[in-house]
Amino acid sequence: MQIKWALPFALAAFMFSPAAFADDEKKVDEKETNPVMEALIEFSDPLPPAERRHANIIFSNYNVIKVVEQVEASASMATESCGEKNEDLKAPLENRFGEWQAAIHPIMEEAAASVNNMIAVQEYAKPKTINKLLGKIDDSRKGMDEESDRVPVTTPEACRYLLDKMDETQPALVKLLENTLISLPMSIQQEQAKATEEE
Repeated sequence: MQIKWALPFALAAFMFSPAAFADDEKKVDEKETNPVMEALIEFSDPLPPAERRHANIIFSNYNVIKVVEQVEASASMATESCGEKNEDLKAPLENRFGEWQAAIHPIMEEAAASVNNMIAVQEYAKPKTINKLLGKIDDSRKGMDEESDRVPVTTPEACRYLLDKMDETQPALVKLLENTLISLPMSIQQEQAKATEEE
């Protein structure tokens, strides 16, 4: 099974980190096993293809939502810190971040409702089993956040970068969340087209 995590994680790293945050120098061993991924694969691999695909989409879409929440938390922290250190940027940043949130929250709520619906309608596992796996994703992300020393950079240049970046990240994140709403129908459509070609 292939669960597509790379895009959301790369997106989170790209959105605000380059100029708005300073990271510590802690390095992660790429060969280190990922217990969350192992648990998801162990759960999904025994399933028939259609159900495995459904589970894959649940996990991927849930991860996208959580990454967007993480980006929002980083942007909120940077906005607050920048406003404290740069009085002239406080109002523009707070106003723009409010607009940013207003654009993202409705589609994020819709995406979360879609994931919850996918969990409710499936019959291959008890909802609590899937929610337990999703909880492992949350625990893993929380652990990574605790290990990372992310301190907002509050120079005027970094704060203006943050302000400008919101114009780019708002439509990008909305699009990413919108894609979660069509991922299952699109997957089913592709599977039906493939079956038709093989007949």
